[in-house]
Amino acid sequence: MSFLATGGDNFRAFAQGKGTDTGLVDRDAWISYLEKHKPLAPEFDRRQVYATGLPGSIGAGDTVSFTLNRLNLTSLGSPENRTVDVVLKTGNATTPVVGSPFPVTGGSATIAFTAPATIPAGSTFVATARPSGTTVTIPATETQVPAADTTTVATVSPSKVVVRSTRPTITATVRAGDTPVDGGTVNFYVDGRNVGSVLVTDGTASVQLPAFAQPGSKHVSVEYTGVPGTTNDSADTLSIKVVKATPSMKVTVGPKTVHRKKTHARLTITLTAPGQTVSGYVSVRTQGRAVGVVRLSRGTATVTLPTYPTTGRKSVTVRYLGSDLANEATKHLYIRVVR
Repeated sequence: MSFLATGGDNFRAFAQGKGTDTGLVDRDAWISYLEKHKPLAPEFDRRQVYATGLPGSIGAGDTVSFTLNRLNLTSLGSPENRTVDVVLKTGNATTPVVGSPFPVTGGSATIAFTAPATIPAGSTFVATARPSGTTVTIPATETQVPAADTTTVATVSPSKVVVRSTRPTITATVRAGDTPVDGGTVNFYVDGRNVGSVLVTDGTASVQLPAFAQPGSKHVSVEYTGVPGTTNDSADTLSIKVVKATPSMKVTVGPKTVHRKKTHARLTITLTAPGQTVSGYVSVRTQGRAVGVVRLSRGTATVTLPTYPTTGRKSVTVRYLGSDLANEATKHLYIRVVR
């Protein structure tokens, strides 16, 4: 040791340090150390293991076979190894491989097993001889799991979409097999225009659309952008039929009772529909004869009926002729004519 401390055997760095000469020879210093650090016990794990066929790494599903030799030390009191445990170690968790432990005969052990079908990232295979604790570590190759294929289904609610009134909700349901997907984004398009990009949570993503300004067929496309390495892209399409509104018609008559050949009845016609002011024309007929066609102004029109030559209950039909935004509508009523 004195020889090494002075830089012998190319340990030159020792010569750069400062030492203290205790005046003790190596033997006396060693005995003194042992007496001050009782009890001391040697470690019997081997620092160098001789192996045959040891792989450089082990991948998922690999068939592995190698032999560990000279596992037993020849020092006085060293134990004789009896088995070799082999585990897959991931962090602090260990999982024994099938067939472990493997027997040791004459200081040698043949290790043969099939690696698990999946191997988490950062794992290693560790072979440990018992009872000495001699270990051999072999790197594991992480399982490359292919990204899952997905299916995307688009739906609209409510199914009936009325122009300038209904705000439909488009929902994309994304699954990998039977499992709802978490993560990734759905892009929503209406007639080629992006109307929203929504993160998928618990297998769904939704966007509410504004009411459509004109009736007709609208093409909707939902495109799921998967998570790289986890889920693949998928898409779906649907059509939304935007229909005209069906207006409500109210007709008031004044006076309700008229006199034959004298009194004119006056009709006030009002049409309403959600999200719009109804425009267009109404026609009026009484007793099968046309009275006239009147244009609505802010959803309202007034019509004066001619006098009736006879008494009795007279029929009146008011028909709204429709528009680009509203369907036709008809209302029937009766007027009482007295002397």
